[in-house]
Amino acid sequence: MFKLPEDLSGLTAAEIAALIDSALEAYGELKAIEKPSTDEVKAIVQLGNDVKALREAKANAESADAELAAAVAELEAEPEDPADPEDPADPAEPADPEAEPEEKPAEEPAEAVLASAKPKAKGVMRRAAAGAAEPDAPADAAPERKLAITAAAGLKDITAGEEITGGFPQLARIMQDAAKRIPSGLKTSRATNIARFTRVRPEGQAVIEEHDSPITAWGKIMDVAGQARRADFAQLEAITAAAFGWVTPSEINYELCQWATFSGGLVLPSITINRGGLQFIDPTTLTYDDVFNDANGAFTYTETQMETNPTKPLLALQTPEWEDVRLDIFGWGMVLPIPLKTTFPELIAWYQEVATIAYQHKENADTIQRVLTEIGAAETLATHGSAAADILSYFDVIAQATRYKYRLDENAPLQGMAPRWIRTAVKQDLAKRNAYASPFDVTDAQVDGWFRSRGIQLQYIVDWAGQDLDPDARQLPNHVEVALWVPGTFVRGGDDIIDLSNIYDSARIVKNEYLASFFEESKLVANTCGEGMLFDIGLTMDGLSGAQLLGAALVDYS
Repeated sequence: MFKLPEDLSGLTAAEIAALIDSALEAYGELKAIEKPSTDEVKAIVQLGNDVKALREAKANAESADAELAAAVAELEAEPEDPADPEDPADPAEPADPEAEPEEKPAEEPAEAVLASAKPKAKGVMRRAAAGAAEPDAPADAAPERKLAITAAAGLKDITAGEEITGGFPQLARIMQDAAKRIPSGLKTSRATNIARFTRVRPEGQAVIEEHDSPITAWGKIMDVAGQARRADFAQLEAITAAAFGWVTPSEINYELCQWATFSGGLVLPSITINRGGLQFIDPTTLTYDDVFNDANGAFTYTETQMETNPTKPLLALQTPEWEDVRLDIFGWGMVLPIPLKTTFPELIAWYQEVATIAYQHKENADTIQRVLTEIGAAETLATHGSAAADILSYFDVIAQATRYKYRLDENAPLQGMAPRWIRTAVKQDLAKRNAYASPFDVTDAQVDGWFRSRGIQLQYIVDWAGQDLDPDARQLPNHVEVALWVPGTFVRGGDDIIDLSNIYDSARIVKNEYLASFFEESKLVANTCGEGMLFDIGLTMDGLSGAQLLGAALVDYS
C-alpha cells in the first residue's frame, strides 16, 4: 500500500513525480474492486488527498528549479564584443574596479545550463549575440556563474554524486540510456532521477554556446546589449514570463454546463387515438341543467285534476351535437456534423439532452395553451384582504358552487393548475401577519393541505405564458391566474408516430451530416365533459387580517 512520506521538502520534482505514479497505481488497484469495503473507500479518499499534496509539492519543486534557472541567467556575465575581442575599453570612461581581468582562457567558455532541457539556441540568436554590442557597450564584465551537474543514483557507468563534466552532451547520452531501460508497454507514467544541479561560480565570462537554452541565450544577448540589467530575480521572472510565456499548456475541460430539468408539467388523463382524431358529444349541448329546467321533467296533480283525465307532460329526448377534434403533429429533430461524433462527443451529448428537455417544455406550454383555449376568458376576482385569506376563501366558495352546479358529492374535489409560485404568495403574506405562530416556517406542504381541505387539488406548473416569473423578478406579481375543473373535464389524446435516431441518408452524407434525433407524435386536447373555469385573483401580500387600524371602517363585501 502506498505511504506518503512525512517530509517532501527535500525531494526533487522527478522524485515527487515517481511518488505520484505510485499513488495513482494504488488508486487504480482500489478502484478496480467491485464492492470496496469501508476501509478501502477511506484509502481511496486518502490517496486523493495524498496525490493533491504531491502535486502541490511537485509544483513547488518545479518553481524552485525555475528560480534557479532564472538566477543563472541573471548572474551570467556580459561577454566582450564578439566583433573585436581585443578592443580595449573606452579610456574616457573609468574602469570598473570590480571588473574581472580582460584576459580569459578561450578554451574554457562558461557553460550556462538550466534545470529543464530546452532546444539549442538557433543560429539567428548566435548571430544577434555577435552583433549586439554597440560602441558604447559597457566594458565591465561580471564573473559568470554556472551549474555543476552531479549524477543521481542508479545510472549506468557513473556513480551517484559523480560530476558530469561533459555538460549537456554527456547528460543527453545518460538520459537516452535511462530511457532504453524503461519497460515497453508501460501503461502509467514513470520518472527516473538523472542528475542534480548545483550553482557554482567559476572563473571567466559567459558566452553563448551550442548547448545554451533559448532563455539562457536571450539573457546573454540582453546583457551584452546593455538593455536589460537585472536587479533581482523577481525582475528576471517577469521578463522571461513575458517573453516566453508559461510554456505548459492549459488543461481543457470538455464538460458543458447543464442544469435544466423537466418539472412542472401539466398532466391530463391520456387516451390512445389510432385514427385521425376524436369525435365526442359536445358537453355544452346536453347538461344536467337542460334536463332539470325542462318543464316536462316532472308533473304533479291533485285528485280532482286526475278525475279530468289530464294529458301528462313527458320529457322528450334531445339530440346532442357532436364535436370532432383532429390530431395535430408535434415533434422535433436535430441534424449534426458527422465528424463531431468522434472529435467532440460531449457537445453532441449536451445538445441531445438539452434539446429533449426543451422539447418537453415546449410541448407542455402547448398543452397548457390548448386547455386555456377550451376554457375561454378569465373571470376577475377582486381583492378583499390578504392574499392567503382571499385565495383560500375563493377556493372554498368555488368548490361548493361547482358541486351545486353539477350536483356532485359534497366532498367531491376539483382539479386545476396554477403557477408554482402561488404557494410563495401565500407564505409571503403569512410572514407579514401579526401574532401568527411561526410566520417564517410555513411550508409548501402546509399550503397544499389548506388547499386540499377546501377540495382543491392543484398542479403547480411552469411554461404558462404570462404566469411564469420573469428571470429578473424581485417581487411577485399583484395577481395570479388559476384554472379549475372537475376531474375528467379534459383529456389528452394521441400516439407516437415516428421515433428515429442516428440516420445516415444519402442527401445528408454528401453534406457530412447525419440525422442525430427525430421524434414526432400526434396530439390533441379535448374538453369531453363539463366546463373548465379560469380565475384572475388579485394579490395583496401585506399580512392583513381584519381591521387592524383602530377606528378603521368595516368593508361591505356583499
